[in-house]
Amino acid sequence: MQPKSRVLCGKCLMPLTDWLDPVPAGFVVNWGDYEENIIPPSHYWIADDDMNRVAGHVVIHLDDRRGMHPHPDGLRFTGCCGPSGDAVNQLCECGAEVATEVSDCWTGHYAHFQPDTTILESKESSPHT
Repeated sequence: MQPKSRVLCGKCLMPLTDWLDPVPAGFVVNWGDYEENIIPPSHYWIADDDMNRVAGHVVIHLDDRRGMHPHPDGLRFTGCCGPSGDAVNQLCECGAEVATEVSDCWTGHYAHFQPDTTILESKESSPHT
């Protein structure tokens, strides 16, 4: 069984999630769950398909985000009812571009983290548990 993990900002090391459990073995995402969170609360998924250009990204339920705020560039929020995920649109409090919220009416809802600006920290190896 994989340990709990959390996502940290790669620039300032601030936690961007609480400790989350990995999704269960055999988890299959349903990209067609429009207007529904595609990840169960308090869980994360390391995307293993590239359906929405997220392969290798940590994907979470929208309610599991911490310490982030919307990007000031309104062009990063294209969509009719919410962001469709066309660009990184979530910033850490330190200003680093860390995640993309996807929550438009024609999409499943989730946030995914940029692998080059975030760290997935295991609770077993954390010096701050």
